[in-house]
Amino acid sequence: MSISQNTRLTLTLGAAITCAVTLVVTGWRAANLLRDIRDEISSLRREVQTVSSGTWSVQDQERWAYQLRWENRSIPVVVPDPASVRKTP
Repeated sequence: MSISQNTRLTLTLGAAITCAVTLVVTGWRAANLLRDIRDEISSLRREVQTVSSGTWSVQDQERWAYQLRWENRSIPVVVPDPASVRKTP
């Protein structure tokens, strides 16, 4: 029993299409993974720059003060209000 020329061509074409689709899907997934990694690195850089710059925005200070008050609500810790601290000389 031999395989006809038509069957060989169909099998070859099917295998080629399958390989091409696999390569495209793999490339697409790799590109998405690299994009996610790049975005994560950018986010971490921004976070490190904000934390290590030494200057916090008022929003950062307010968020920190709120979090500190919330975490220490059971003990009498006085957390200054960032707005009042800025007003004092």
